[in-house]
Amino acid sequence: MSALVPAANPFDAIKRVDDQGEHWSARELMPLLGYDQWRRFEDAIERAYIGARNSGTDADQAFCRLRQEVTGGRPRVDYRLTRYACYLVAMNGDPRKPAIAAAQTYFAVKTREAEAAAAMSPAELLVHQATQLLAQERALQEQRRRLAEVEARMDSIEQKTGYCTALGYARREGLPTNHAYLNRLGRAAARITRAAGEEPAKVHNELYGEVNSYPVWALSEAAGGLAGGQ
Repeated sequence: MSALVPAANPFDAIKRVDDQGEHWSARELMPLLGYDQWRRFEDAIERAYIGARNSGTDADQAFCRLRQEVTGGRPRVDYRLTRYACYLVAMNGDPRKPAIAAAQTYFAVKTREAEAAAAMSPAELLVHQATQLLAQERALQEQRRRLAEVEARMDSIEQKTGYCTALGYARREGLPTNHAYLNRLGRAAARITRAAGEEPAKVHNELYGEVNSYPVWALSEAAGGLAGGQ
């Protein structure tokens, strides 16, 4: 039985460890790599699998296909991915996207760390781990600072234009901020905006790149429709 490893880094946070070693669930990894459709993500997994197989790696062991039971629904496919498999999947993404670049860096660094740790003495390994924990904490603090700056800038833009991102609107109105709800809210707001003869506006976000923003009235109407089960 595998167990989650508590950590501040989002990739560490979903890492699981069992008697076969560390691994990641493809379903949990997907949103961290910026994918919102399983079909597209599975295409990236398939390309990475082929690359691993062609390089002589045991691809079936690195990309172990699983049947995942879902409460109240049909079983779905998942993959048990090794660190190397995750790295190959990330390498099949667009490095210009912050989520992909972060994943490529994380899995490349972790691979080098594992190789270096194998050659360390126990004392050296303890010092190395302590140094890494301190570096991770500093990185987390910097990430929080940057996120606060970006959110403040986004709020300023939205207040000036009368447009709002789905996330900004949801936070302001106390609505859910999970990925699935925000996608539904954004799609509904886009339909309402276009039906009125307008177009969603692009806003630059340092963390996510170009994101859509919508008239506040369209978001309000969209949120009302979702609340009513439409």
